[in-house]
Amino acid sequence: NPFWLASGPPTNSGDQVQRAFDAGWGGAVWKTIGDPIVNGPSTSATIARSRALWVVGQICAHMGRYREAQTHLEESLSIARSAGDRHAVAGVLHVLALAKVGQGDAAAARRLCEETLDIARDMGDERRIVMASNALAQLHRLDGQLDRAEVLYLEAATLSRKSGDRVAEAIVMLNLAMVAIGKGDDARATDLL
Repeated sequence: NPFWLASGPPTNSGDQVQRAFDAGWGGAVWKTIGDPIVNGPSTSATIARSRALWVVGQICAHMGRYREAQTHLEESLSIARSAGDRHAVAGVLHVLALAKVGQGDAAAARRLCEETLDIARDMGDERRIVMASNALAQLHRLDGQLDRAEVLYLEAATLSRKSGDRVAEAIVMLNLAMVAIGKGDDARATDLL
């Protein structure tokens, strides 16, 4: 359906937008959104909404608007979980962890990264394992848990090399060098770089 609902009373909550999608509307525009959709049906429109909220959440997080990002990402996560879209769940958790770091909640970010890593490992998604391992390792490194960080970085480095992802490998090697510096091993840091 090429017709969309305009921003206004028909689109002021996730429930209303979900009903519009269920009725066949092609999309909806909103400025603010209310309560998240919970246990909505697994339709392509629902999944599209989850992905759109994920993108909006990423943009907000990268702009430093972490609370706004969290709102969009939590709704996206709710939809992705109810739809059983594990790839989307892992992706949203990863960005939600960034939003939690931005809000100063490292413990919540760590839990979200751990869940992302568990899902990625369960799915065998090596690219996402690299991303989640790297993010979780950064949190451990910032907490001074250098040995835990190093183990995760080494896993990410191995998978990056295996897949031929030179950019990811370079990022991981830089992070491993920072661990080496933190341990006082400047020679190893130089070798890694």
